[in-house]
Amino acid sequence: MKKQTTKEKEVNRTPHCFVVTKKGKAVKQDVLESYTTGESKQLNKDVFADEEFYETAGLVKPLYDPLSMANLLEINTYHMRACRTKAEDVAGNGWRLSPKKENADEKQKDIFDEFTKRQKIPIETTFKKLQLDKEATGYFGMEIIREYNNFDGIVDQIAHIPAHTIRIHKSGNKYCQYRNTKKTWFRDFGYQEDIDYKTGEFKKALTKETRGTEVRWSVNYTPRSFFYGVPDVVPAIGAITGDISRRDFNIAFFSNFGVPAYLVSVTGDYDPGENDPKTGKNKVMEAIEEKFK
Repeated sequence: MKKQTTKEKEVNRTPHCFVVTKKGKAVKQDVLESYTTGESKQLNKDVFADEEFYETAGLVKPLYDPLSMANLLEINTYHMRACRTKAEDVAGNGWRLSPKKENADEKQKDIFDEFTKRQKIPIETTFKKLQLDKEATGYFGMEIIREYNNFDGIVDQIAHIPAHTIRIHKSGNKYCQYRNTKKTWFRDFGYQEDIDYKTGEFKKALTKETRGTEVRWSVNYTPRSFFYGVPDVVPAIGAITGDISRRDFNIAFFSNFGVPAYLVSVTGDYDPGENDPKTGKNKVMEAIEEKFK
């Protein structure tokens, strides 16, 4: 053993901790700690990736990226169950028509019955999807389709628009859906101007082929935005991402080193020796591994 300087002795008097795993490997404490950092846990970027698109199209950017908020459903069991349960409770328990007054006109009931039969997707399924969007992202957009796509025709069908694909215009009276590099425009439900579905411009005398349909917009209110809502899960985002980080740490560490079995602390006046260029381990670590083998 070579003679050490006073400074080296002071350094070596500091305790060195090693974790010995069930695979018989000695792992330094700093290696263990390095697994707590890992790669970035940022969620997928917005489908509206081009920031300039918001400016040129006059759209309002949501407070939180809707696609990232939707992704939270897939990484946390409790969040998924909570959102689905609330969606089921709101929209999935069936419905019935109740007259608002005595001697109600039965023809009105027949009109609604016919309306439900015309839906391409059962109306309960559409309502569930819309409500799940609202729970996950804070808002939903329901497409309103009128008979023959006439400007003031009767409502013929309703449809679900995935919330992460649609944004509201700063005017509040039109919306843009962007998907697979294509975009289409809608006007707000009941707004008394016609809209070109390709350009988003308000025009007169549009045909059924060029006329945009309508959107019914609903948000989970927040005082921070006039245009978008905020999902109830926002305060728990830190806890959810923390759980994911801990899970990834455990998987990564156990996969590389095995399950920790012992903690070895080495103190005193010693020379750890040079690190082996092949294994990266010094004499102390090799001695510990040999001992536990």
